[in-house]
Amino acid sequence: MNLEPIEKDKKVLALATLFVVALLVAFYGERIEVSKQTSEAYSVSEEQLISCRADSDCTVVDYLTCCADKRAINKDYLEEYRLRPDLQTDEEAQRICGVVSCPLMEDPVGSACNVGRCELLYEGDRGGTACIQVITPARNPETGEVRDFPTPCDVPEGWILVGS
Repeated sequence: MNLEPIEKDKKVLALATLFVVALLVAFYGERIEVSKQTSEAYSVSEEQLISCRADSDCTVVDYLTCCADKRAINKDYLEEYRLRPDLQTDEEAQRICGVVSCPLMEDPVGSACNVGRCELLYEGDRGGTACIQVITPARNPETGEVRDFPTPCDVPEGWILVGS
């Protein structure tokens, strides 16, 4: 039996495999280098990302965490935010999502600067005013029940605000 054609096919297959591997290494090596350059060129901190001086500094962006899918950031950093997936996800919160209970949240209506930090605004139940999202504990004076509400606007009338 003549094994020459089989040996020749093995050599061709080996060369083709090496060529494909070389292409993959070149492609992914370039992507890794671009990724390194991007992360070195952009180095905004979380504090800078949410800092503001006026409401007009803030904008709403998509965000992946347990209890929310939006967040407010300084719009000067919007391009960097879009380029960096690490800023778009709260990985630590993702780890505990199965064990936390989130209050019902409505969609934000915008963002605002509150004490130097960009925060989401929600439509309030009273008078259609915008209300900054901050978990607000309150006590029902009739039953003594204490409950967390997503915003101060969501606390029912007659309930008493309590410290966290």
